[in-house]
Amino acid sequence: KESVLFAVIIIIAIIIRFIGRDFESGDMHRFLFPWFIEIKQAGGISSLSEQVGDYGLLYQTLIAIMTSTPLKAIYLYKLLSVSFDFLLACAVYRIMRDGYSVGSKHIISPAIVAGGILLLPTTIINSAFWGQCDSMYTFFCLATLYYLSKDRFTLAFIFYGLAIACKLQSVFILPFILFYYLKRQNFTLLYFLITIIVIWLTGTVAFIEGRSLFAPIEIYHNQTFEYQSMYLNFPSFWVIAGNDYVSLKVFSVLTTGIICLFGGYAYLTDIRFDNRNGFYEIATWFVWTMVLFLPSMHERYAYMLDVMLAMISFFDKRHIKFAVIAVCTSLFLYGNYLFERERDVPLLWLSVIYLSAYLMFSYNLFFRKRKAGTSIQSC
Repeated sequence: KESVLFAVIIIIAIIIRFIGRDFESGDMHRFLFPWFIEIKQAGGISSLSEQVGDYGLLYQTLIAIMTSTPLKAIYLYKLLSVSFDFLLACAVYRIMRDGYSVGSKHIISPAIVAGGILLLPTTIINSAFWGQCDSMYTFFCLATLYYLSKDRFTLAFIFYGLAIACKLQSVFILPFILFYYLKRQNFTLLYFLITIIVIWLTGTVAFIEGRSLFAPIEIYHNQTFEYQSMYLNFPSFWVIAGNDYVSLKVFSVLTTGIICLFGGYAYLTDIRFDNRNGFYEIATWFVWTMVLFLPSMHERYAYMLDVMLAMISFFDKRHIKFAVIAVCTSLFLYGNYLFERERDVPLLWLSVIYLSAYLMFSYNLFFRKRKAGTSIQSC
């Protein structure tokens, strides 16, 4: 029965994505198509000698490779993103499989959970309609967490390098990685050298074409100054607190750091997190903290959060309401922006709901009795 259901889910996921193949978003006309044309006119791989767009060298290299194929740009972008949707589902499957017992009547099959991730509205719209690549860095981040939990640190930091090479938003899991190190102390921070090396290796073709070795740093440095606003179409905490970017930018980063320190202290001192469930739940909390309190966040930056909240809902049903709130919020914002409904978004009320959900999630995580989970050591 489960295999049949899984097959049906996969078929539905493919059909829905096929339906969205010809939808052209505003971002495609403003950014993706012009980048593709510019890279193709500059000679494909040869174009890597100069920066095109604002994405990292890895993504620009992938676009350069795509320009050598006869398919339309819209299909190439979406095929790339959709491919990572399924890789993301594979990562979720591996994570869920660790706590799965075939004889249990109360645990949903890991395959069904993975299939469910493919049917999340945000994963469907992000890749199949929007043509965005958020599934790429999210897949690499989940792979990082998975191998970190397995004590396979070389693989973990290779995947983390690939994640950062995809998108800067991969730093959302960095505080958790650092506190995990402090809690376990069974690996050295020198492993981050692997991450740095991988980031640079993804720019190898660009370096051969003449790009500066400092290009990866320059690209991400420029991105931090790209959006001069505390929030962009996202129910950030700063919708409530204020949108004075000049005055609040540094303060917001410090605020985020302080909140992470409090959460990190609780994580370090609470043995209830020393299991598979707690590992991914506290990682999710760090991601939510970063998204909610950092400046210049917009709706797609919550992509990884939506996926992780949906995933941990299968660990503990108390998380379901938070996953529903997060995914529905993203769906509303995606739809309003992507399909140009031209209506005012009640960001203030959404922010109040979003912040309330975060505070309740934090309370459940740090103060309420938690269910037992699979030991990290045995994962």
